Amino acid sequence: MVRCRAVSVRIDDAVLVDDVDLEIADGEWVSVIGPNGAGKTTLLRAIAGLATAEGEVELAGRSVRDMGTRERSRTVAVVPQIPVVPPSMPAVDYVLLGRTPHIPLFGVEAPDDVSTALTVLEQLDLTALADRRMETLSGGELQRVMLARALAQDAPVLLLDEPTTALDVGHQQEVLELVDELRMSRGLTVLSTMHDLTLAGQYADRLMMLAGGRVVASGSAEDVLTEANVARHYGARVRVLHEAGGIVVLPVRPVHEAIPR
Repeated sequence: MVRCRAVSVRIDDAVLVDDVDLEIADGEWVSVIGPNGAGKTTLLRAIAGLATAEGEVELAGRSVRDMGTRERSRTVAVVPQIPVVPPSMPAVDYVLLGRTPHIPLFGVEAPDDVSTALTVLEQLDLTALADRRMETLSGGELQRVMLARALAQDAPVLLLDEPTTALDVGHQQEVLELVDELRMSRGLTVLSTMHDLTLAGQYADRLMMLAGGRVVASGSAEDVLTEANVARHYGARVRVLHEAGGIVVLPVRPVHEAIPR
């Protein structure tokens, strides 16, 4: 469903993404991890056709370069890390914007479009917020409304840029479980970027670690989330535990010798 071949993104003399190869099968969930500035968000933007890239990006067998905006929007939905929030817009109208690629030019929303938006709001437990203006929502509420808009878009590929950043632990689990359920029921293909290594390892089928724009590790959570990899590329000391629910990555505080008095 998603294929990247030798994808690079450059701005002036800076290489943000460097020669990345990636294939994601139909219905698979891949999570891109890596330290700040690794190129994770830039890679997602290149896949969505929002950043100029060298190499080749294909969605469902079609080159992103050959797709018009509407066709691309019917194929891939993006939940950005930093959303642009229209002032004074009710949440339900914002979610309805996800139906734009399916509405004829100069047309208006059909009853099916409204029904889709309301159904998604209900699935994300957002019905009570439908009439709230976007600027009045909390960070967690806003993040879920952003996801609702993407799901209303009804695209087979879902790109999530740090989808749990503004959420408490309960809503983190709720959103990721919902994404996984919808992936199964709708056959969605999911590509996410995540800072939380434990959540990334527990929900994604595969992980790809970026550092300095390059792929430094790829494969199962067990292969990628090693103490050595995290130390080398994040500069962090961690313990990696293998629990029944999946891998758990725990930061370990350095032990300092007591200063004699």
